[in-house]
Amino acid sequence: RSNPGFPDLIAVRNGQALAIELKNQRRKVTAPQSEWLLALGEVDGIEAHTWRPVDWVDGTIAKALA
Repeated sequence: RSNPGFPDLIAVRNGQALAIELKNQRRKVTAPQSEWLLALGEVDGIEAHTWRPVDWVDGTIAKALA
């Protein structure tokens, strides 16, 4: 278990890190999740994302992982 709001995934590749919160189309990011993503996104070398199924379809996820 992690602290409330900690992102669902932390991915690391080639010196880059992604902090990823996964949501379905309807659910909103909670305040603790937003705080974590904001804090992690301010760290050099970490990109923070909230991804939904539509992001897979439109290529957003593939672009971020490329």
